[in-house]
Amino acid sequence: MPRSPLRIVGAAAAFLVCMGLGATSVAAAAPEDPAADSGVIEIPYGEPVDVRPSAGWTLDCAGVGSLDGVEVACTDEGVTLSAPYAPDHPEQVLVVPLRAGSAAAEVRYRVRLGPPAAPEIGASDIDVPLPVGRQSLIPLTLLELTCVLCADARVEIGEVLPASALVGVGPAHLAVRPAEAGPITVKMTVTDDAGQSVDAELTLAAVAATDGGPVAVHVSGPELRPVAELVAGDDVTVSCLALSPRLSCGPDGELTLAGESDAAVQAAFRVIDADGRQSLGSITVGPELPAAPVAPLWADSADLGIVVPVPPEEDSTAPSLLTPLARILQEVPAS
Repeated sequence: MPRSPLRIVGAAAAFLVCMGLGATSVAAAAPEDPAADSGVIEIPYGEPVDVRPSAGWTLDCAGVGSLDGVEVACTDEGVTLSAPYAPDHPEQVLVVPLRAGSAAAEVRYRVRLGPPAAPEIGASDIDVPLPVGRQSLIPLTLLELTCVLCADARVEIGEVLPASALVGVGPAHLAVRPAEAGPITVKMTVTDDAGQSVDAELTLAAVAATDGGPVAVHVSGPELRPVAELVAGDDVTVSCLALSPRLSCGPDGELTLAGESDAAVQAAFRVIDADGRQSLGSITVGPELPAAPVAPLWADSADLGIVVPVPPEEDSTAPSLLTPLARILQEVPAS
């Protein structure tokens, strides 16, 4: 990844860390004490950040401090900071000595680790008919959740309307039992490993229960199974609705799993018969999962048990639109 530029500039200026989006300068007042804290350097998630002096100043690398858990690389031209992200990593102070001929200044930066992008839930409506009075499962892949740091993420169920509908959550599925036909709204929250949360409101559709139609089941296990083993019905068509990373789906609904991992993956699929009747199924695959049908769980919260995709990267060629990771950093050395 490209490094994020940070420039130490002269009086009456400020800095911007833009992750390749283009810098903008703003006015800043000179501090009375050049040895005081001079601003915050936030190391972007997954990227190093460069701190460079303005023209006429050089860095005295012998006096540049060290930081716990942060790699500090110094040359006359600048300091590069990099670190693996840890949610509980403390903010630290980095001492940066500067020289310009006989002039000298010592500035101090508060250095912290920038979190990754917060999780996002892309779905707002789940287009699956849920029969009244019956238990249904909704694979969590249908939420269209994206997350950078979700190895220990948490899913929580909030308000459910109408209150007569029963909704719970497990590691890989929502469980729903409608009491009446009509829309059901479910408020939910996903919290990532950095403590960042996203709230969403899902709309589900409860319909009158009918007999007959195709059947699809929800199963888990250590190995991928053919979708044909998980559906039943006459003249049916199977299509994939949502897939975890590492899974791909062929035109006939057949699944392929690439690579190996200890993390579980999930595929959600729909089966439709010639009369338009449909059923939803899923398969959740992980080395520690038992080979068994998935049972509904009615808890208010659960640890996320499947891998989800990371959000797409920002377009670095786009105009100068500041992302949430952009940080204005102010510093004015003595001159």
